[in-house]
Amino acid sequence: MRRNIENMIKGRIAETIIEELFRELGFYVIRFGKEHTGNPLTQLEDFIKQCGGKIELEKNDPEYIYTSTYLSKLPDFVIVSKEGAIDFIEVKFRHNSIINMLNDTDVLDVFPSANIIVVNTEVDDKTVTGEEDKEILEKLKKSRLHVWIRANEYSPGDKRLLTNVPFKVWIKDTFDIENDDTIDKYEELVSKWLDKGLGNKAT
Repeated sequence: MRRNIENMIKGRIAETIIEELFRELGFYVIRFGKEHTGNPLTQLEDFIKQCGGKIELEKNDPEYIYTSTYLSKLPDFVIVSKEGAIDFIEVKFRHNSIINMLNDTDVLDVFPSANIIVVNTEVDDKTVTGEEDKEILEKLKKSRLHVWIRANEYSPGDKRLLTNVPFKVWIKDTFDIENDDTIDKYEELVSKWLDKGLGNKAT
């Protein structure tokens, strides 16, 4: 299947924005995704396939004794606060802020406590589903960074029961950090570099 190069580039930009935002907020950050941790293995797989050989490092067959399926489910970053609190971060870029609860949440299969940060250029009204959540829709529309987290009540192992909050709310509730100026600066970078009409803008 041919890869969408534009989406890949925008995804990398989104990851860089989030990485530098956390660094400026005072976190230690290490890249942890498949592209970094599993790079030698994935390069080997791609090389052999391009040469006409047959290899499959990822197996979903539970009877297959060796599996590297987990490589594709590693979160993009591990962050550590100055106080030593650790968190796993997965970054997704979506123009409309919507994630697919089946396809975009694989990281939760291996790291159920991971947080999914969605970098977006606009907010779809379907971003929130419950009527009780409609009151936060306006806050979400003003934010380019959203965090999908576990709902307060959920069944263990059910990765689909997530709720969406603005990054500013999450960083305050989780790490007691308030730094609107820094967050606003990076949200402006999202609009500058990832807007749909970027290709038509003068640089």
